[in-house]
Amino acid sequence: MFWRYLSARYWIIIPILAATIFYILPSGILPFEDADEATYALVVREMLRGGDWLTLHLFDQTWIDKPPLLFWLMAISAKIFGLKEFALRLPVALLGVVAIFLTTKISYELTKNKLAALFGGLALVFFPLFLAAAKNVRFDVPVIAAILSALFFFLRGRSRQTFLSGVGISLAIGIMFKSIISLLAVPVLLIFSFFLKDAQNVIHSQITTGYALWVFLKYSFPWSALFPVAIFTFLTLIRYLNFYPVLRPIISYGWSILVSVLALSSVFALTGTKLITYFIPTYPFIVLFLAVVWSGAYQVTTEKWRVILKSVVWSALVIGAIFSFREAFINSRLYVTRTAADSKAIGLLLSQGQQWPIYLYEYQPDQTIQYYAQKRVEHLTEQSSDNLSVQFYLVIPTDLVKENPWLSDVTGLYSGKYLSLFEVK
Repeated sequence: MFWRYLSARYWIIIPILAATIFYILPSGILPFEDADEATYALVVREMLRGGDWLTLHLFDQTWIDKPPLLFWLMAISAKIFGLKEFALRLPVALLGVVAIFLTTKISYELTKNKLAALFGGLALVFFPLFLAAAKNVRFDVPVIAAILSALFFFLRGRSRQTFLSGVGISLAIGIMFKSIISLLAVPVLLIFSFFLKDAQNVIHSQITTGYALWVFLKYSFPWSALFPVAIFTFLTLIRYLNFYPVLRPIISYGWSILVSVLALSSVFALTGTKLITYFIPTYPFIVLFLAVVWSGAYQVTTEKWRVILKSVVWSALVIGAIFSFREAFINSRLYVTRTAADSKAIGLLLSQGQQWPIYLYEYQPDQTIQYYAQKRVEHLTEQSSDNLSVQFYLVIPTDLVKENPWLSDVTGLYSGKYLSLFEVK
């Protein structure tokens, strides 16, 4: 009874509510991370202090590493909630919720199955790396939201052409988020256009797919290599099953999503990067594929197997929710550096200290300390050690303190698990 009521009216609220809980609520728990998060926070602070919203600055120097749209949103949020972790992460978290909404809507657009769409949306909410990215100041989630928006308007535009204008708007917004990366939506749209024309004629187009598969297998991590193998086999063999007339639309969507995943993965793999975060744009498409396959299987099975299919997915989602709750609220491990807490504590102490030089010894990341200290720091080298000020602060890895016995004669202000702070005068 409960499901019937939700399925008729408010079912789409469930993934949106889940995304709100797991993305927005924990946004202010952790300190900013070196180097990206703290750097972006520094840029926003200079924007607010200097009042120049058109030209970004970092340490009074023009900074053009990223487009400005996300910084504008972060600055607006900071004006409302203050220059805090929650405020600066809020725009990304909200765009994560938008991405979940769009994934759910696209899943329904492809399957016309509310349960499959619900499963798809929730699966992305609990996708570990996407969860971590959505509560972190990263540009991956905003550009994903733009790409999904372009795909959504494209699919809706097949029946109502007025929606197609949303494709161009979405691409423009995506460019303002992460430059040309948002143009990855273009090959995705071309792939969907190709496969949706005639699935039966392209079901045997295995040469291009095979090459893309080889690229993905060559560069992907071992755990993800199983995914293209499984879905490639499924889509190839299902052509010869008796269910083909029923599943023909599902197959065309499946191939569209599969090739989109491989195309996006290939772009990042061929760049030579080993950062798994670069593959985050593929995650919504993996979820879309799973929703399409699940919907197809649900259509052709008996009531007994439908109960089993629903039970399996609900069980997987419950397990995912448990692990996601742990990651979001209890013990975050993804995109978390072990020194972040010490860096924040030291930075806050320095913000209240004297206007003395601050030196870092044998520790390279400095953006987090500089953000919270609201002061510049310098790295101590052999050359700079000859010209030290009479009074200064020294940040040093805690495990190196014992190797420098002279520190026992100076004032220790902070001793953390990974970093320590001394006042030398």
